[in-house]
Amino acid sequence: MTTMTDTEWHSFVTAGTRLAHVALTRADGQPHVTPVCFILDGDELAFARSGLG
Repeated sequence: MTTMTDTEWHSFVTAGTRLAHVALTRADGQPHVTPVCFILDGDELAFARSGLG
């Protein structure tokens, strides 16, 4: 596995649509995916629920 440089990571998270998908498995075993919007705030990602799901 290759690790991104800081410059590559910054370019990746600032290019294109600011929408990610968070996935998990519920207690009953069913998958659940929620879209979330994000912005880069300095070197940290700030997330906000998109309201789509």
